[in-house]
Amino acid sequence: MSVNREIRLNPQSARENSPFLHPPLPYAPLIIAVGGSEPRGWKQMSEEFFKVCRKRGLKCEYLEIPAADHYSLASLLADPDSSLTRAIFQQMGLPPPG
Repeated sequence: MSVNREIRLNPQSARENSPFLHPPLPYAPLIIAVGGSEPRGWKQMSEEFFKVCRKRGLKCEYLEIPAADHYSLASLLADPDSSLTRAIFQQMGLPPPG
């Protein structure tokens, strides 16, 4: 990928920082959110990471958000009606905001 050169990612640093090879510890549940507008390859990577986490016994949820991308996902946290915000509140056992 051309972005690898821009962020100076080489095979060694990719292995050292890969969430597939170093999954999160099971202290807190995960929401693996991906934008519906992302390229298919990025969606597949998120789906595969979700499967790896589930296989390792982590409590996690996969959430594809239509018309979003990795830039707009963070802005959805300010929207109390967004599916991402609601999923986070539900995961924490809190009533939906708003």
